[in-house]
Amino acid sequence: MGFTVMSIASRLTVTMLVMLLPLSVLAAPTYSPDRVELTLAPGESASFSYNVSAEGAFAIAPYMWYEGHGLPGDWLGSLKAGWQWFTQTASRNITLTVPVDAAGGVYRGQLFGFVSGGAHGFQRGDGVTLMVTVGSSCRGGAECVAGTGNEIELWAPNHSLRSIELLGEIRLSNGCSILSASYSVDDEYGEYSGSGTLEITGDATGYRVSPLLEVSRRGNDRDGRHYIVTLSIETEAGVVTHTRSIIVVHDRRDKAEREAGSGKAAN
Repeated sequence: MGFTVMSIASRLTVTMLVMLLPLSVLAAPTYSPDRVELTLAPGESASFSYNVSAEGAFAIAPYMWYEGHGLPGDWLGSLKAGWQWFTQTASRNITLTVPVDAAGGVYRGQLFGFVSGGAHGFQRGDGVTLMVTVGSSCRGGAECVAGTGNEIELWAPNHSLRSIELLGEIRLSNGCSILSASYSVDDEYGEYSGSGTLEITGDATGYRVSPLLEVSRRGNDRDGRHYIVTLSIETEAGVVTHTRSIIVVHDRRDKAEREAGSGKAAN
């Protein structure tokens, strides 16, 4: 008996609502704003609001479903649909939280409401485009460590061209990645210059570069010919540089002896 009473009451309610519906045709809903852009760091939150309007509507659910195009739905928290009755405009406030371990980049999603025109059907419109730019959690950047010492000596000065391999280690701070890596060569005599891309090895834990250099020096150059190789590594925190020195030595004495200007040259 209780079921029959509820059924009759429900039918009466629906009949009354239909009688109150506007006679105009339901228009496609519009969203204002139709695009929301946020820039957040990992762990940060932001709130935003939007309105949904439609001529001929008698009920609006400003949020009904979400379509993710790279932006995870759980960043938006618990979204529940809710109807607002006898209105042609409704609003919704949403709080978005970026997880602390989120990678930097641009994320996109689409929010849709739902509009009812009763006998005139339902429409959802184009929705609200959500663009979230997540900054990097990279703070320290990168550090280069020479694998064979920062200074390399070359002998004999016979004017040959030699490929000099430089190896080293790259230490990245948490949250950092290598965006670009390059090198340049500066010749003390100004006769040679070169540049190129630094080869990254071992899943971004090492580097290798092999510049082609002339093994020669002037006879009166007592401290030898110096080539300076500058390594540049760019991360989200900026660019760091590291220098390696390649010297075509004057003679084969120990470095300390050459710098002191004493000792006997080796053959």
